Amino acid sequence: MYNKAVVLFVLAFSLMLPAVVFADTPTSSTDLGACMDYLGFDEADFRKLSSGEIVSGDLEESSEKELAVTIAMLLPAPLEQVVDLIWSGSTLEITRDILDFSYISDSSPVENSFAGIGLQPDEVEEVSKLLRVRPGLTFNMSKAEIKRFKTIARRFKSRGAERDPRVQQALNSEYQALLMARYNAYLQGGLKAIAPYYRGSGKRARPDRELFAGAAGATLMKNLIPDFYQAFVNYPQHSGEGVENQFLLSKEVIEGRPTFILGHRMFRFEQKYAVMTERQFYVGHTYNSQQIIVGSIAVEEGTLVFYQNRTSTDRVAGFASSLKHMIGRKLMRDQIIHRFEALRRSL
Repeated sequence: MYNKAVVLFVLAFSLMLPAVVFADTPTSSTDLGACMDYLGFDEADFRKLSSGEIVSGDLEESSEKELAVTIAMLLPAPLEQVVDLIWSGSTLEITRDILDFSYISDSSPVENSFAGIGLQPDEVEEVSKLLRVRPGLTFNMSKAEIKRFKTIARRFKSRGAERDPRVQQALNSEYQALLMARYNAYLQGGLKAIAPYYRGSGKRARPDRELFAGAAGATLMKNLIPDFYQAFVNYPQHSGEGVENQFLLSKEVIEGRPTFILGHRMFRFEQKYAVMTERQFYVGHTYNSQQIIVGSIAVEEGTLVFYQNRTSTDRVAGFASSLKHMIGRKLMRDQIIHRFEALRRSL
C-alpha cells in the first residue's frame, strides 16, 4: 500500500501533459518564509532549507485514518527552468505497477472509456475474491455495489467458477458499470457525490469527507492561489480561470492485487508558480482515497519545489495506529526525498 501511496510526484510518468506555457502575469516573487509556514514547516526547517537541505515534515492529519507528509526543497534556478525539467517526464519519472491506463475522453461516448477495463483470465484469485464479496476491507464498494456483485455470484456457484470466461465477463461488465457510475456522479456533483464504502455492521468509510478534509488542509493553495483552491474544492461548481482538468482510469497492482482507480487531475501554470493536483476519488481496495499536491513557486532565492500527500486508509486506524502511521510516513517520505535528490542533481 505505502509504495503506491507515494509514487505520484510529477503526476506525469511519461504521460502526455499540455505544453507548459507561462501566462503573462506579474513576476514578483513570493515570500519564502510565508510559503514554508503554509506548508507546515517551522523556523528550524526554514534554516535547513535555506542551507540547501531537503526538508520534510508531518502534516496535521484530519483523522487516525490519514497519512500525511509534506516535503520541500529550494533550487537555485528560475521557475521556468525547474518546471521544464520536472515536466519533461525524465528526471522524476516514477515507477508504478500500472497494468492499464487511459484518459477518460469527453469527446466520445463515456462508455467507450470503460469498455476495455477489467480482470484478465490469469487473475483468477481476484475473480475468486469478487465471487465471495462481502462488506469489509477486501473491496471498496457501497452497499448497493456489493449487492450487485453478490447477485452475479449466485448465478455461478459451481466449483472452479472463477475460471469460467462467462464469470469473468459478467464481473468485468459489473465493474465497468461501477466505475462509470462513480465517474458520472463525480463529474456532476464533485466530492459530495462520492458514495461511501460499506464495511459492515452499519460502518462506512467516507472518501468524500476524507477528501474534503484533505482539501481544507491545503493551506498554501488556499492562501496564495485562492481561485485555484476554490476550483479544487468546489469542482464542478467552480471552474477557475486557466485551470485544466483531466480524468484518469487506471488498473494497477497494489499489495499484489489488481485494482481500478479513478483520478482527477487539475493543473495551472503561471509566471509565479506551477501547480498540479491529483485526487483519487475511487480506489478499488487497500486505501480509501488520496490527494497529492505538487508545486513550484518563484521566490527571491530561486524556486521552491514542494510535495504534499494525504492518503486515507482504514488500515492505519485502531490498534497500534501510531506505529503504523510512523512506518507509513517514513516510507512515503524516503521515496519522495529520493526523487527530490534526483531532480537537484540534474540541474
